[in-house]
Amino acid sequence: MFCLLAIWSGCSDPNRIELFEDTLSLEERIALEEDTINQFIAEQGFDSVFVDENGVRIIPLTLVAGEPPRPVDILSVHYTRSFVYGLVLDTTHKDVAMEAGIFIEDFPYTPLVINLGLGVIAGWSDGLKYMKEGQKALLLIPSRRAYGSTGSGAIGPNRVLKFELTLVKIRRQ
Repeated sequence: MFCLLAIWSGCSDPNRIELFEDTLSLEERIALEEDTINQFIAEQGFDSVFVDENGVRIIPLTLVAGEPPRPVDILSVHYTRSFVYGLVLDTTHKDVAMEAGIFIEDFPYTPLVINLGLGVIAGWSDGLKYMKEGQKALLLIPSRRAYGSTGSGAIGPNRVLKFELTLVKIRRQ
């Protein structure tokens, strides 16, 4: 038996999907995800990469002054969710959705409003707690901080995800 991991490992060709035996141990899956994330970072030539305590890679795309959010704050966030090497899954950006062929006429394409740490995958909270209002960052999230071994909808189990986030607004509570 084989399963697909959303690890588009080994090259920057988004059409190449590696198949891995579903008998990999947790340690082997973690190592494989780490290798994929590190290879993507190297291929993209990112200089500034922060690795948090949970293995989430936070790559600042813009630098801004200010204070990061607190756990009680309400955040407005624009995002684009994709697999590491391509396929855009969803976004709050109308132009990105149109370009990716996933545009939905009735979708509002406005920032998502969330409480930090509530109602989002753990990897979002891991990354957003370091961002500042107005900042844009790329998060590379291992499956254990995303949808884990169960997956969610179109996102299968054990999938590394890439999020481009813009922290539009912090509403202090």
